[in-house]
Amino acid sequence: MKKVLLFIASFLIVGIVAVFYLSEEKEATIKPIEEEQEQDKQVLQENPSNQETDENHTDQEDSSKITELNEGEDVSRFEEYSKIQTYINIDEYTAEIVEDHPNKRIILFINSERETKYKSIYIKHKNFVKLIQLDGNGLLYKGSV
Repeated sequence: MKKVLLFIASFLIVGIVAVFYLSEEKEATIKPIEEEQEQDKQVLQENPSNQETDENHTDQEDSSKITELNEGEDVSRFEEYSKIQTYINIDEYTAEIVEDHPNKRIILFINSERETKYKSIYIKHKNFVKLIQLDGNGLLYKGSV
């Protein structure tokens, strides 16, 4: 009888330890995702066109943005256009391409009140796009083009 009780007690302890371990693992996975979304929101809330130029930029920082395109540029020529268009009406927004590197392109979609409503991040070599609604649902799409 003592052996049976000892077996049941050890089984319960192992179960409790497993639950705590899985809970911590899930929390460790969720935290980086939440932090990444919070960082995306913070970056987008800063309107790049209103920032003062920093006189302390180094040549290395300036060369990190290979191409900075103009606001209102036609985005229909980009690979991710068709996927973005399925989730938002692009004609209602001004597209501002804030970064266009050989590996990544970031486009902000701004409404007529100059509020940034959507952000798309396109990873070129993976043919992968992420579309984020900034003032509501958050992540709208994450996947291949």
